[in-house]
Amino acid sequence: MKISLKSALMACTLAFATAAGAQSYKVDNLYMFGSSRSFKDTVAYLLPVHPVGNVPVERGSGFVMYSSLYSEQIGKHLAEKYGATYQTPVIYYAKSLKKAQRLYASLRKRMNKEKGLHVEELPLAQFEFQPIPLDLIKKSLEQSNDIYNNESDKNRLNEQAGAAKEDAATPLPTELKKEKKRKK
Repeated sequence: MKISLKSALMACTLAFATAAGAQSYKVDNLYMFGSSRSFKDTVAYLLPVHPVGNVPVERGSGFVMYSSLYSEQIGKHLAEKYGATYQTPVIYYAKSLKKAQRLYASLRKRMNKEKGLHVEELPLAQFEFQPIPLDLIKKSLEQSNDIYNNESDKNRLNEQAGAAKEDAATPLPTELKKEKKRKK
């Protein structure tokens, strides 16, 4: 039985999707910093690099889960302290301090090159990211797993798996070309 690359990838995706619910993240210590700017204002804020513990990170990709909650921390702080509204906060992170400092220096250099933009660098004493409680993450993941555990989703996944088996039986155009070459 020939299995095409397309159907093998689909089967792997289904396997990962069902296994991902069990433990799709790990807790890591990262170095984080942030920036925020409004496109209606000439002031941009740059927050300092500092270590943040117990950060939930997706397995494999290394992306910070719930990064929007970290961005919200920046937005709330700037709104309360400086009255800076309509800001677009962004977080940056790295596993090593050296890499995070390089990212910070690169961003600061780019921001300082922009004409008419005033960069306000905040000291560490003014702002630090607060870790997101892990029980909040576990609850969120349990709720998302409940969504995928109902019968209609199981039936849909089984139908997709059946379609993948049917796709395995039909050769891809590249396989047809190879077969023609062999016959000659």
